[in-house]
Amino acid sequence: VMSAKRGISGAVRTMDEVIEQGIFLCGSPATLREQIEKYQKEIGFGYLLPQMQFGTLPNDLVRKSTEIFAKEIIPHFRAGGASTDKARASA
Repeated sequence: VMSAKRGISGAVRTMDEVIEQGIFLCGSPATLREQIEKYQKEIGFGYLLPQMQFGTLPNDLVRKSTEIFAKEIIPHFRAGGASTDKARASA
């Protein structure tokens, strides 16, 4: 765990690197649904705690991203998208 933590917080990385490593998810609502669904299938989590604000992102863009996430991504998983039913059954 500590070596993974050092890998996350160690050297300065580009946005492309953190996206490629799955540390940072971004894209269209469809892209995010696909990415979250992929991780749900791989590790089967029950809760997702997104960090919508990062760096110097202005408040208006944080609000816009949060609203899009709430309207276009969360409902997909509440409706049983991905493997949420499978995750609940195995819990």
